[in-house]
Amino acid sequence: FIEEILKTVSQKILDRGSPSFEYFGFSNLEALTRPFERITYQEATRLCGKQHGADFSPEDEKKLASEVGKAVYVTSYPEQIKFFSTKRKGALAISVDLYLDGCGEVAGITETESDPAILVEQFMRSPLANSKEQYEWYFELHREFDFFQSGFGMGAERLLKYACGLPHIALAVPFARSSGHLNP
Repeated sequence: FIEEILKTVSQKILDRGSPSFEYFGFSNLEALTRPFERITYQEATRLCGKQHGADFSPEDEKKLASEVGKAVYVTSYPEQIKFFSTKRKGALAISVDLYLDGCGEVAGITETESDPAILVEQFMRSPLANSKEQYEWYFELHREFDFFQSGFGMGAERLLKYACGLPHIALAVPFARSSGHLNP
């Protein structure tokens, strides 16, 4: 789904054309119109020289995209490095991350655990286990209502940084943010 969104939007921008392209340098958009690569977490850890169960640093994320392909999905993460609410299939989390060359993780896709008992069990194995009381409302919500959901989050500034070939993400922020100025 995300791949199709990015391909469609990129192709429409390229087809439309504009003199501003020369100014912004949308050179990376062509890479988003090609098929994205796919590797497993295990393959990614080998490539980055990481131990199984380790998460990726920003440098690792950039290495994945630059060595594997401009756009690469990493699949089959071990459960211990994903949030407790992520649905599991054996010891693997049902989760995928999308990395783009030069800016790291741009999107995360996951399915949420729908069984309340399994959700609590996974929580108790997580680093948050000592704060169960603070999450009781969340567990109660899952006991009372059926939650069958999947979703994704995409970093708009990271995507804009990639599309424009900007050197720093701060240049892709549409309005300045600081502790005294959080709203546009």
